[in-house]
Amino acid sequence: FVEIEQWLRGCGPRPKAQKWQGHGCGAMQKLAMNEGNRVKIAYLGGSETGLHELGTHPKATECQDDGCFALQNLAMNEDNRVKIASLGGIETVLHAMSTHPKATEVQECGCPALGRLAINEETRVKIASLDGIETVLHAVSAHPKATKVQELGVFAMLNLAMNKGNR
Repeated sequence: FVEIEQWLRGCGPRPKAQKWQGHGCGAMQKLAMNEGNRVKIAYLGGSETGLHELGTHPKATECQDDGCFALQNLAMNEDNRVKIASLGGIETVLHAMSTHPKATEVQECGCPALGRLAINEETRVKIASLDGIETVLHAVSAHPKATKVQELGVFAMLNLAMNKGNR
């Protein structure tokens, strides 16, 4: 806990430090690959920190793709999915994807973030109501040669289609 807590404390708001924040989100996405770390990061406010960093630097592509990747990894845990959605994580990911439609990396990270969030029934409905299906379809159609965007877009659509109203 101590290392993650110290790292999160160092990730506080730095409005002019885009590159540093991108690295912070990059570190979070790597740490969140481990289930135990996902729980610790969320418990210590990592979801809030990641969403804050995404909101602070909406035009910084590196920060947006690393932030979406971090949310994707955190959302591998059911409790984290619910928390991220309640904190505006769906809207944040959709905003990142819409702001950077030509940035393959943002689409590669945004699609699976939405896909993981869509594992939860309530968030499936919310993603659809916020035009998330259209956002994923746009990502896939705008990046026809980007294999990861294609595969991860299908992943997101499969989870979104688990709700009959989204088909």
